[in-house]
Parts: sequence; structure tokens; C-alpha cells
Amino acid sequence: MENDKKILIIERDRLLGLDIQQQLLKNNFTVIRPLSVENTANIITNENPDLIIVDTDMNGENVFEKIKTQLKKIQLPFIWITSLNKEEAIKNSEGINLIKIFFKPFNSKGVVVFITNYFNKVKTFLYH
Repeated sequence: MENDKKILIIERDRLLGLDIQQQLLKNNFTVIRPLSVENTANIITNENPDLIIVDTDMNGENVFEKIKTQLKKIQLPFIWITSLNKEEAIKNSEGINLIKIFFKPFNSKGVVVFITNYFNKVKTFLYH
């Protein structure tokens, strides 16, 4: 099945990012992974991802604060991957279009199932 959705993954843990990426690719999503966090703002502007997955371990960094400002303006669907508690994760995502929080440890297949269901619901809502 063809999928036209682009997912941007911002994850410092390379193995976890690769695991999520492989699961998304198996389900025909296009995956974008920046070579460095510093490239992320440009990627969001130039690549137009449909959804962003971000690890909260980057919260508080100057580059990530710029990304959060950008996300507040464009309101892309946003998924947190976190080891924070729920209250901290929600506080850190104020003003962002947060659609789901996955708490570590988690199964990357569950992330892909959630994303697939999310886009199916959006498509159903838009075209019915």
C-alpha cells in the first residue's frame, strides 16, 4: 500500500531512532532523520513533514527551543518520546499540536500502529 506521509524523527538515541525508522519504512512511510539537531529547523521548512517524533531528552537546548517555536506556528502533529512523567511532558509541549506521548520503554511497532491509525482517522474526517 502506497503512503504519501513524511515523518521526521528527532531522536538522540541512534538505535531507538533506527528502530522507529525501520518500522515506519516497513509500513511505507517516508522517513526524514536530520544528521544533526541543528539541521532540524531547515528540514521542517524545506521537507514539509506531516508529523514529527521527538525525544524529550533534547528539551531545553537552544536549537530545540527554536524548533518548538517553529512548531507552535505551524502546528504539525507532534509525538513525544519521553522518560519524563506525564505532567512534565505535557508542560513541555504547551502550544504544540501534541497528539501522543510514548513513555520509555515502548514498542516501536506501537508507535507505527498509532501513526497509521491517526492518518487513517484524519483521512476519513477530511474525505467523508
